[in-house]
Amino acid sequence: MSSKKTARQPEDESPNLRPYPFPRMDSTNESQVPGTDSYAEPGAMPDQQYQETRTPAASAQAGPTMPAGPPPPVPQPGPTPSEATGTAQMLASLVNMLYMRQQAMTTSQQQMHNFMAQQARFQQEMYEMQARANRQKQKANPPKFYGHADDDLELWLFQIEEHFAAYTLEMGSNDSRFVDMVVPFLGVDVMAWYREFNLAMGPNPRTWSLFK
Repeated sequence: MSSKKTARQPEDESPNLRPYPFPRMDSTNESQVPGTDSYAEPGAMPDQQYQETRTPAASAQAGPTMPAGPPPPVPQPGPTPSEATGTAQMLASLVNMLYMRQQAMTTSQQQMHNFMAQQARFQQEMYEMQARANRQKQKANPPKFYGHADDDLELWLFQIEEHFAAYTLEMGSNDSRFVDMVVPFLGVDVMAWYREFNLAMGPNPRTWSLFK
């Protein structure tokens, strides 16, 4: 009885399997490295042959090695346009405030200076008036003018002007100050005349030139 053998199905060739390219041997028994024009020593493994014969171009493509160290600092963002505008406005307001304060201080100092000058003038005028009053006290009071027939009016006017010689400014002024100083030296009858003179002048000043 004969056994019948079953025919073996052919195995599919794997697409990942391909024949290994055997290196070509030249006359010196050196094998050429695949993909290059270099030759490796006999007996070297194909991987070793490929690694030992890497071209400089392949090494250059790997790129430079980064040195070890801390990472570079992250750049800080600058101010935005709105922030820059706000800062400029704040500086302008500060400058304006300082200017206004300086102006106020200057005005206050000028007012103080004017006040001190006014006080000095007032004190000088008071001193001059006091000095004239002291000189006036040293003189004898002029006689009163009663308006009698034997009274000399021109002589009495001369005595009045001599007695108040320190008041030449008031004597020549366009007001009633000097006449008011002379009125107390008038008699009763002359005072009646002066009352009518005062009513006739009304609001106008009673100057010394009109009184004489």
